[in-house]
Formats: sequence, structure tokens, C-alpha cells
Amino acid sequence: MAAARQFVVAALAAWDLDDLAEVAQICTSEAASNAIRHARSTFRLLVQADAIEVVVRVEDHGPGIPWLRPIDPNSEHGRGMWLISSLASRWGWEPVDRGKAVWFVVTRGSGPLACSP
Repeated sequence: MAAARQFVVAALAAWDLDDLAEVAQICTSEAASNAIRHARSTFRLLVQADAIEVVVRVEDHGPGIPWLRPIDPNSEHGRGMWLISSLASRWGWEPVDRGKAVWFVVTRGSGPLACSP
């Protein structure tokens, strides 16, 4: 997951969107981890941005559908989609040719880690 996080952070730095990097890398790590753990698949990472928001897509070859499952307080796993749902401005998924794409949007000036000067 480190390579995926580094890719997103580098892209955001190149686009002068460093203020979105913390949330984007957490959500990227969770989505990429889910592709490996649940889809048992490699993944493709795509990042797009404009001046206000970043869209990250993680495409995998798994047939499963992402969902917010009940959290087991005794489990070390099972919080990935909850984190994405809590931190991203919005998220979703869609079928692709050989699997699915999980996407999320991080918007400048919103979200739990945003603050105003």
C-alpha cells in the first residue's frame, strides 16, 4: 500500500493540492487494501483533480460489491469502507470490464480534517 499512498501524495503535490493528501492517502490505502484482501486481485490506481477536488479510483478484478459491514470492535479488520465513508466527501463503486472500480472524492475545504484559518 505504500506505493499507492506515495503515488497519490506525489500527484497531489505536483498539482499543489497537498492539503488533501492526508485524507486521500488514508482512503487510497483502505481501497487498495480491500482490492488485495477481498478481491484477491491486483489493482489499477487512477487519480484526477481540479482546483477543488480529487477523485481516486481503485479498479480490481474481484466480483464482490463494497459495502459498509457492521463493525466488530474485537476485529482488527473490517473498517476500510467506514473510513472511506467517513473521510471522503463522497464515494461509490461501479462495474468495469473485468471487475469493479471503487472511487472516492476528497474536496478542498470540507471533511473532518479540514480547518479554516
